[in-house]
Amino acid sequence: MQVKDDLVPSFDKAPDLRFTSLSSSGQVVEHKEHLTPPETPVDFVQEPELLWYKVRRHLQEPFSEFFGTMVMILFGDGVVAQVVLSDETKGDYQSISWGWGLAVMIGVYVGQKSGGHLNPAVTLSNCVFRGLPWSKFPVYFIAQLLGAMAGAFIVYFNYRLAIDNFEGGPGIRTVGRNTSSAGVFCTYPAPFMTRGGMFISDPWTGRKLGDYGGNV
Repeated sequence: MQVKDDLVPSFDKAPDLRFTSLSSSGQVVEHKEHLTPPETPVDFVQEPELLWYKVRRHLQEPFSEFFGTMVMILFGDGVVAQVVLSDETKGDYQSISWGWGLAVMIGVYVGQKSGGHLNPAVTLSNCVFRGLPWSKFPVYFIAQLLGAMAGAFIVYFNYRLAIDNFEGGPGIRTVGRNTSSAGVFCTYPAPFMTRGGMFISDPWTGRKLGDYGGNV
């Protein structure tokens, strides 16, 4: 059914409402009431988004990798520092194994927003075999690198006096000795290892198996 335009009420101007009533004397009284037009809807003005909200929205995954890797290194290197710098009076190899296992677990929980890669090798594998966009690889890599550096710095800052005492004096840092503290942050091949043995030990048989069998 088509409705004529003149039958459709318009509220551009305030209309008057007219009605009649019967008075007590029996006379018809006409009443007139002015109607207030509906308020014109006010356009919602969106305030500019804060810079931190923009950063957080676009960098959630890199931040996830950064903090996840930082927490993993913080707990992992922390337990190694406790055992090594105390001459194994405050723990042993079991402490390191359990500590690193928990470190990886907590790091994955912290970095779950991005998948908890925590390692460029894991990110590379996801790009090759699971369709992770290659554009994310350099971003994840940088976030993981900075997170690992931050975690190692916290451990070093916390244990720097213990490292000075273990090495034999302030500022002394050595590699390959019984009193070397470098093994807290990384592993080195044992003197008897060949290049072929190193190649098989670390990347192919697993990091922990390599640490136990051929690294110091």
